[in-house]
Amino acid sequence: MRPQRPFPEKHVKELDEFMKVVQDAKEYRHAQCIQLRIRENMTAEEIAPIVGYHPNTVLRIWSIFFRKGVEGLRRHPSKRCRAYLSLEEEKEVLDGFVEKATKGHITVAGEMKGAIEEKVGHSVHKSTVYRFLKRNNWRKVKPRPVHPKNDPEKVEAFKKELPVVLNEERQKAANIKRYVRLFFQDEARFGCISRLSSCWAPMGIRPSVPCHLVRKYLYVYGAVCPEDGALFSLILPETTTAAMNVFLGELSQAYPEDYLVVAMDRAPWHTSSSLTIPENMRLVWLPSYSPECNPAEHLWDMLRERYFCNRLFKSLDHVEKALMEALYVNSHPTVPKEEERRYE
Repeated sequence: MRPQRPFPEKHVKELDEFMKVVQDAKEYRHAQCIQLRIRENMTAEEIAPIVGYHPNTVLRIWSIFFRKGVEGLRRHPSKRCRAYLSLEEEKEVLDGFVEKATKGHITVAGEMKGAIEEKVGHSVHKSTVYRFLKRNNWRKVKPRPVHPKNDPEKVEAFKKELPVVLNEERQKAANIKRYVRLFFQDEARFGCISRLSSCWAPMGIRPSVPCHLVRKYLYVYGAVCPEDGALFSLILPETTTAAMNVFLGELSQAYPEDYLVVAMDRAPWHTSSSLTIPENMRLVWLPSYSPECNPAEHLWDMLRERYFCNRLFKSLDHVEKALMEALYVNSHPTVPKEEERRYE
């Protein structure tokens, strides 16, 4: 084996001090390439798998250290990448795309590339567009669906009205030392029909998932408390006024010492004249066609994504078992301790 030339003694002493203060991960790995050579007398081929470099890269780091010492191990910011426009000028270009973005129209990189080129007066690479968007905090996001009959004014009125209702109930409950809890209620249908979702897989492999169409369903009634994340749920065979009465009765018994303000939509079984509202409960109606006002909607999306996508259920019993496990994991049925309750 060819003998290895020793490093200059001055550089070795500087390296010991450098290792004590270095914070950059890449600079530390460069220093490790030198330290393993000095302390363990290891070859470039032995060091490379330890630090995650190619042997030629280790040799190059050694060479730089011979010539420049510790200064050669430091990373210096690149001066090659620069913005063609100032942030104010970039904002002017993006202002022409804000209206399309707000409406969810598809904006391709080619359109934006043309606008940038027109502004700077010469051609630019396509990658410039993505750096341009990143600097201005743009990101690619899935639009939120909105019903055509959605009324933004009613949504804003509900947001203002709900705190007023809570304050009214808290003032009434303060005299009798009763804790007021806000719940958002909703129902969701789960069945044997398989749901496919994208998943990670190595190149060359496309997963195969068994699927079938069996139109059998169960319904989950859920109420979520945004204050502490508490979830109360029941699995029932149908969505009827009778089933809703069962759910409200069980929810009331779960928090017998509290007063519950329950926000829900105007489904027929919610507004039926046969609905029995417990004594310690008040119903508040969400605006029509406005599921974005109900945080319980996110619960169903999460359950379907994590526990029901790409799975085959042979019967409703298997669906029910999966639901029970998922709801149990995500439930927090704890009632605040007496000394932790807040009466306003």
